[in-house]
Amino acid sequence: RIHPGQQQRGGSSALRMSTVRDVASEEDLLQIVELASQPLPNRPDGTVTVIMYSSVQDAANQAVEYEFERMSEGRPDCVFLRCYREYQGAETFLASRNVVAMPSFEVFYRNAGVSRIAGPQLDRVDKSLRQFGFLTSNSDFFSDDASRSFAQEASQRG
Repeated sequence: RIHPGQQQRGGSSALRMSTVRDVASEEDLLQIVELASQPLPNRPDGTVTVIMYSSVQDAANQAVEYEFERMSEGRPDCVFLRCYREYQGAETFLASRNVVAMPSFEVFYRNAGVSRIAGPQLDRVDKSLRQFGFLTSNSDFFSDDASRSFAQEASQRG
């Protein structure tokens, strides 16, 4: 059986580095969200953060976890976090965040929660990340797209 942090390669499973970080307390979550909201030279509005609340005991969550891992690999502009119900102290954390369904997701932007999604609705998670990631990326003057756009405008002017 392949776990979310593994991938199948030639009949065997090989470990790979996960881009999703684990948190087990509300204090850790809020510290990360606050740090991610700090302005950076190429991200003046900070970085979007998403957390998935899940359980290792529910086999139905494994497919969602795999897709969440894949989503994190495709969006290096966002911070991806995960909290398993089985972590020590997680029950208190989940209760304080009002998490009742597994999996559930929260998206944060500018140090505030902007989206809560209950159930395995990764399409809604992706939509939130694109919406708030776009707001962040829109002011990203150093991205390849911004440079290309600037170069195209300059060439059209003369």
